[in-house]
Amino acid sequence: MTAVFKGIGNLLGAFLEIPYGIAIVLVFVIVVVVGGFISVVRTDVLQGILMFAAAGLLFNGTVRAAGGIGTLLLWKTLPFAAGIHEVFPAPCSPRWLI
Repeated sequence: MTAVFKGIGNLLGAFLEIPYGIAIVLVFVIVVVVGGFISVVRTDVLQGILMFAAAGLLFNGTVRAAGGIGTLLLWKTLPFAAGIHEVFPAPCSPRWLI
């Protein structure tokens, strides 16, 4: 990697007519900025994929805990006055044991 920095530094120094030390610093800054940006993009993409998968798992777990899609579709057929405690009784109520 050092040879690459030196080669590009010499090339920039010759084309831009700037001192070799400044060309090396310029190459280093460009590599760090572009390389850092690319690494941030990669980690953001990975994090987005993981968040999307976690959202799917959370949705799946929530639907299963509610009794499945059929139970959720049952809400459409219930009258407006029916509350959640009529469909899902509290764990300590007598209806829970039936």
